[in-house]
Amino acid sequence: MMGKRLSGSQHSNGPIFPQSNRPPSGGRRVLGNFFSLSIVQFANYLAPLITLPYLFRVLGDSKYGLVELARAVSVYFLMLTDYGFSLSATREISVHRDDPQKVSEVFSSVMLLKFLLVILSAAIFSPIVLAVPKLRAEWPVYFLSFGSVIGMWLFPIWLFQGLERMKYIPMLNVTAKTLVIISVFVFIKDAGDYLYAPLLQSAGTILVGAAGLIIALCKFPIRFRVPSVEVLRRELVNGWHIFLSRMATTFYTTSNIVILGLLTDSSFVAYYAAGDKIVRAVTDGLQIPASQAIFPHIGRLAAQSKQAALRFTAQVATVMSVV
Repeated sequence: MMGKRLSGSQHSNGPIFPQSNRPPSGGRRVLGNFFSLSIVQFANYLAPLITLPYLFRVLGDSKYGLVELARAVSVYFLMLTDYGFSLSATREISVHRDDPQKVSEVFSSVMLLKFLLVILSAAIFSPIVLAVPKLRAEWPVYFLSFGSVIGMWLFPIWLFQGLERMKYIPMLNVTAKTLVIISVFVFIKDAGDYLYAPLLQSAGTILVGAAGLIIALCKFPIRFRVPSVEVLRRELVNGWHIFLSRMATTFYTTSNIVILGLLTDSSFVAYYAAGDKIVRAVTDGLQIPASQAIFPHIGRLAAQSKQAALRFTAQVATVMSVV
């Protein structure tokens, strides 16, 4: 009895991973995470490409353009909700992943802050949609698209990346994308069904987010704790410059669709958005998963030895230049 209690106590206060259950070290871990993230990225880009011709034909260019405009508007609020946590929290989790209390603190702080950012996003998003006549005329499609922001809040992918335990994510992502693709072909039969497009997309995002959160709480010894104001402030400061950088990039890459949609007919948006999806599928296919897989490992190395981090970065740069 005493032995069991002692074992449980050691588990709660010891490393997140028991020695026998730790992920592979070094390059093998990065490579494994790269392949996992590549599958996720592949599914993220392949799913829209599979449904694109069908939706374009069934909905028509006008309704398809409307759906894409609503998606583009919601991207701003996806970035606001993400803040800079996808990088700052990933790094912090990676550095402290053998300290369950610290990981729980970061997890609790980021989840709470992201929830508050969802509320802030809704408070900004709703008046904009209702105030702009062109958006207000089709308000349901915009509010259905906003569901993806809730999914972004629920999904602690930064926790999986920081712990370098990405093996659960491809299964979740591919399953959800497959269900969304099947649902698109089942429920969308003509232009009158256009509201199903953002509804199904948001439902898929929320499904992945909720499942990912449940897996994180079940697989990792993390507990939600009410964070102090100081801890919340620290997390906001850590992510601030990353947020500014990513939001600037979002304005640069997404505003074309929004401006086009506000100033012209949504048919023009349809053709532009379709071409943009194809280009992004090609250009971002390897770059994004590679950077996401490498970043937490470099962050942890830098905390231990800056020279080791520099050596690893140089090795990665050499490989990427060849690719």
